[in-house]
Amino acid sequence: MAIYHVFGILVQFGIVAVFAKPQVPCYFIFGDSLVDSGNNNELVTKAKANYLPYGIDFPQGATGRFTNGRTMADIIDKGGLGIGSLYSLKHTLIQKWRWRFLTNLHALWARLITAIHGRNSDSTTFFSHIKTNGVWPRIVGSINSMHEKNHIPLSSMKRQVNNGSYTKFWYDSWAGSTPLKSLFPRLFHLAVNKDCLVRDYWNNGWCLNWIRNISSGPNVSHLHTLQNILSTITLNDSEDVWTWSVGGSTFTVKSARYRIDQGFLPDHGHVTRWNNLIPKKINIFIWRALRDRLPSRWNLSRKGIEMNSLNCPICD
Repeated sequence: MAIYHVFGILVQFGIVAVFAKPQVPCYFIFGDSLVDSGNNNELVTKAKANYLPYGIDFPQGATGRFTNGRTMADIIDKGGLGIGSLYSLKHTLIQKWRWRFLTNLHALWARLITAIHGRNSDSTTFFSHIKTNGVWPRIVGSINSMHEKNHIPLSSMKRQVNNGSYTKFWYDSWAGSTPLKSLFPRLFHLAVNKDCLVRDYWNNGWCLNWIRNISSGPNVSHLHTLQNILSTITLNDSEDVWTWSVGGSTFTVKSARYRIDQGFLPDHGHVTRWNNLIPKKINIFIWRALRDRLPSRWNLSRKGIEMNSLNCPICD
């Protein structure tokens, strides 16, 4: 029992480092409103920016910032000075724990987590059954959050079957991006062994066992589709491995971080060109017009602000 607690403490300290060890502690940027839009949510004042129409250009709405677009500091945070996004770095390092867990299931710390929180039986989720607080639930929450936002889908880490010794036939996503259990629910209920491995159905060819013969109804077409999928797959003597589908076959912090940055701070696909011969306000007006970010009646209504009319006030 003492050893159990000692290793539990070591695992926890190792995981906590993911949350508390950024690439740089922080960085300070001094300047006017071009780099510091301000946020006074913590001050006792009536001058607030945490309500509409502030934030009408942000997907999440008002944030308390006195601006509706990215400032120079945001651009620097994305990587303008080589620092990169600290937000993406944090979530990337957390994603790395999922990769380590999947590729080291027999490691002591991985077995310890499984003993405490149970198995992750459904490969379409990642420990979504955990409802408690703690270090591992926080890691799971971050990973599932990236999946829900489609920044790093769970399907980015996929099992590549070789000998089928470590892959569940019905539960794991190995013949496509969706488990066979979800693709063929009727056939899953007819399977003799629902918890079998892929190798259990292989004997120099695919041999599927059912609780009764499938000879009529929609199950016949489902079985034919399943057989077509399996006909393109053969097993070999190598062990099953996990693959990374974002920027290569093996997980890298660089590829995951780039993927999160692309989703969290998307680019518009072209470089903004400023004309120094015209006033700054005109530059900003044209920039907002090109992105359809002017506070027109239509745009304000799309953000949930009630308007008496959507017609042009001059036309009215």
